[in-house]
Amino acid sequence: CLGWALQAAAEPAVLAQAHQRVERVVDAAEAGLEGRFSYADDLARRFFRDRAEGREELYAWLRWLRDVLLTQQGRGGEVVNAAWRSTIERHAAALPPAATLRWARRVEESIEALDRNANPRLTLEAMLLEAPPVAAGA
Repeated sequence: CLGWALQAAAEPAVLAQAHQRVERVVDAAEAGLEGRFSYADDLARRFFRDRAEGREELYAWLRWLRDVLLTQQGRGGEVVNAAWRSTIERHAAALPPAATLRWARRVEESIEALDRNANPRLTLEAMLLEAPPVAAGA
């Protein structure tokens, strides 16, 4: 989005925050069960403090999974998180496209549930429990 790009150019903290979101997404995607529960707890706490920030993190998940799907379809040049290309390629190779698509749908369902005031911790834990495993460095 052009507006976001202009804001990021004017405020370096915006770009740093986006990088931190992607870093958390990758760490959670590659984490084991304990790490995923810890991430769900952290994100639920942030969601309670600031719903918009929590939603933005879930949208970071969708952008990440979009990049993985594009790479799986041979369209890696269209990724949004270009700085993370090697990690995206690793995840694309580790997951079948159908699993990536199911995961993206689960994230969308979680956003919808949270919009209907579902319990954030339970919703996020369920989302991460259903996510396919991606080994770090795989």
